[in-house]
Amino acid sequence: MLVEDNDEDEAQSLQLHHSQSEENRGAELVSQHITEADGEHCEDIKSEPDSIFAPLSDMDHMMSHSSDHSDHIQKPLESKNDSKGDTRHHTNNKHLDCSQCGKSFKRKTDFTRHKRIHTGEKPFTCSVCKKSFSTKQHMTTHMRTHTGEKHFTCSVCKKSFSIKSAMTRHMRTHTGEKPFPCSVCKKSFSRKQHMTTHMRRHTGEKPFPCSVCPKRFSINEQMKRHMRTHTGEKPFTCSLCKKRFSRKLNMSTHMRTHTGEKPFTCPVCKKSFSTKLVMTRHMRTHTGEKPFSCTVCDKTFRVKYQVSKHKCVTVMEAAGI
Repeated sequence: MLVEDNDEDEAQSLQLHHSQSEENRGAELVSQHITEADGEHCEDIKSEPDSIFAPLSDMDHMMSHSSDHSDHIQKPLESKNDSKGDTRHHTNNKHLDCSQCGKSFKRKTDFTRHKRIHTGEKPFTCSVCKKSFSTKQHMTTHMRTHTGEKHFTCSVCKKSFSIKSAMTRHMRTHTGEKPFPCSVCKKSFSRKQHMTTHMRRHTGEKPFPCSVCPKRFSINEQMKRHMRTHTGEKPFTCSLCKKRFSRKLNMSTHMRTHTGEKPFTCPVCKKSFSTKLVMTRHMRTHTGEKPFSCTVCDKTFRVKYQVSKHKCVTVMEAAGI
């Protein structure tokens, strides 16, 4: 009986030892698996052995943190020089070429604005006068003509301007700067537009035709004034007597009959005149110039209307010649 009891005890001891060995081996396998999956986190667990006795809610938090951390490690880091970055880099360096004039642009917005030169598109409209513009900046600048807003001030005379380019041109009246020379006669101009217009005197170019008669003009403003001889339009009105004029210059000259202003002075006798034409005629009394002559007797006159009052002309008209 004693032998059987010893055998039974020894068998139980071996079974217990075998069971503990299986548990230890299972724990080692689990530990090895966790270590391989998340080595850094396992080190944190080993450094805090009491964490295994944490409440269930804390254990859930730890497991979710471990899962997130493992996902972060398992995902490969994206390279800074990935394909998307390279594509964007090439896109920024891509040139957009105009199919009509061949001009290249790096920015799509600049290319879109440029195309409106060829298409004539003007998508921006003034809310006051309904005038249209190809760029928003031009419309914003135009709006200042309605609001009276003037951001730019001359540092010399304190005159204000709605656009910077207008102030820059004005400053040349103080400095005397004329940065645009004619390539033919070397005459210089303060504005590029004036130089371009002047060049047409050398080339004979007249790009502005009248739509009614065959007459052509080198300046657009001249063509517009000429058109009023066909339409009879008189857009300029005297604010005092309401008389109307086809040209602004004529209205300004007329206003002097109300104000008494005489801005033109004879350099010889210092007499003043309201118009330049009257002063020019007056100057002939000093110079003796007589540029108008009678076609019958070749008599000369200082003033053109004197020719029509000449006796030779009067006699010819009476005789029906």
